[in-house]
Formats: sequence, structure tokens, C-alpha cells
Amino acid sequence: MEEGADLLKLCVPAVLYIAQNNLQYVIETSPLFVIMYDCKVVTTALFYTHMLNRRFKKREWSSIVVLTVGIAMVQSAETDVHYHHASNFVGISAVIFACLTSGFAGVFFEKTLKDSNSSIWMINLELSMISSSLGMFTCLMEDTEAISARGFFSGYDRWVILVIVLQAMAGLSIALVVKLSDNVYKGFATGVSITIACFIDQLLFDNHVW
Repeated sequence: MEEGADLLKLCVPAVLYIAQNNLQYVIETSPLFVIMYDCKVVTTALFYTHMLNRRFKKREWSSIVVLTVGIAMVQSAETDVHYHHASNFVGISAVIFACLTSGFAGVFFEKTLKDSNSSIWMINLELSMISSSLGMFTCLMEDTEAISARGFFSGYDRWVILVIVLQAMAGLSIALVVKLSDNVYKGFATGVSITIACFIDQLLFDNHVW
């Protein structure tokens, strides 16, 4: 009975995560949109205070704002983007909606995870099943001809499979962080990961280490 209730609750973040991932196709076409999207750290903190009745001190709010600005400064160096036909209005609207859905979905998932007696593995399995079903439906609606002609797994080489595995491991680690701490700490961990990723990108590509 409880697992069925958890499954219904997980439909909310699953739908929001699907919407957020699709909005990123518009967001990642402009450096301005990418930088604005970093405000999801602030929206997460706002939803966290209202949904989980947690109050932050001024020093903690200052840390959150500094984190957001720091991530934006790191990502502002990214210039390799593929420009979209979307107007600034569409792009900014996508950023605002994505920030809101990201914050709400993250905190809602945390609340569901901490209120449930199910294991992290079961919660993530249920969330992935819902998200995969929704994503598959979207693929079939948008790319029916391409999938029929070349098959669903066309282009899946070892690097794509490696990325999928790493993303799955990242999802489990995020769930563990949220379970044992909260979404705010997850935001700080994300900031560190972005900094490390940019450093590795600079080291491997710009300096021609390979």
C-alpha cells in the first residue's frame, strides 16, 4: 500500500524532471540562459524553506547566493553553444520555468524520500520507471520516423553507454545525498562538480593533453 502511494507521489517529480530536461535544449543554446539557469540553487532553497519548514540564517543565504554567482562565473567561460531559433522571451521563460520545476521537484523528491520507508534503490527504480515511460512516449511522438528507420539504439556506441552508466550512478549518489542531508548540500556538491568538470575540460581539451 505504501509503495503504491510512493509511486503516485513520484509521478510529480518525474513529470517535472522530464519537462526540465526538455527545456534545457532551449537553455543550453545561449550563454545568458545557461548562467540564468544557475538560479535554480536559489529557487531550491526557497522551496526548501516553505515545504520543509527550514529557516536559513543570513550567513547561509549569503553562502547560497555566493554559490550561485560562483557557478555562473565558472560557466560564463563556456562559449561553445549551438544557437536555437528561440527568442529571448522564449529562452528566459524556459529558464524561469526550469528553475521553478527544478527547485520544486528536488524538494518534493527529498520529502518523499525521507517520509518513505522504502529503500533508496526502490525509490530510484520507481522514479526511473515513470521517467523512462514518459521519455519513451515523447521519443515515439517526436521521432517516430527516425526510430522506425534506424532503430531506437542507433548511434549508441561505447561512449554513449558510458555516459548513461555515469548518469545512473550520479542519480543514485544524488538520492543518497538528499536522503542523508538535503537539497541545499546537493547544490553545493553540484557547484564543486561543475568546477571540477570545467578544470578537466580545460586540462584535456584546451591544453591538448591527449
